[in-house]
Amino acid sequence: MPSLKLFSKQIGEDPSFLLGKSFLLEVDPSSPYEKAVSDFADELSRSGCTIFVFTHKSSPTYKLLSNDRALKFFISTTAVSYPKKTDQQNEVLVPQNDSAIYLDMISKTIDSSGGNCVVFVFDSVSDMLVTSGFETTYKFLKSANEVLADTNVTSLFLATRGIHDSKVIATIRSLFPNHLAGGPDGSVKLTRKS
Repeated sequence: MPSLKLFSKQIGEDPSFLLGKSFLLEVDPSSPYEKAVSDFADELSRSGCTIFVFTHKSSPTYKLLSNDRALKFFISTTAVSYPKKTDQQNEVLVPQNDSAIYLDMISKTIDSSGGNCVVFVFDSVSDMLVTSGFETTYKFLKSANEVLADTNVTSLFLATRGIHDSKVIATIRSLFPNHLAGGPDGSVKLTRKS
């Protein structure tokens, strides 16, 4: 997907800044935030990274990115109890918010990457907080960040701004060294960096 401006330039950084980092992107659901996600995936894909997106079919992110056959999708659904390939080569159905399966898939994907650059996009932390609760989501995010702490792995976790208790979102933020904020027009800015 063509981008008029590199994601890294939108946040005022060099392209190398994105590599090997974990980001929390807080978005307004009424904004076209999926454009920022697309720019992020596009820049890293052009850098030779393989992009894996954990999402659901009704997500604006999925709707925008699903035509890009270079991306790999893990589609969250209640229709399966174990990972299952679809008729689309780049899609696998996964049980909704099953953190153990998510962590296993992340580990296996990294192990099979042969040291090549891998990017994970998680859409959305807020859905997991609502459906699985704070404790389960916190444990998953903490474990995921440990597994993702690799110089060849970049991750972007999306959370919806304004729907969580301030203590909950502050605790979630504490798990991420890099914070991004989505603007009302789909823009993005870096608000904290490691």
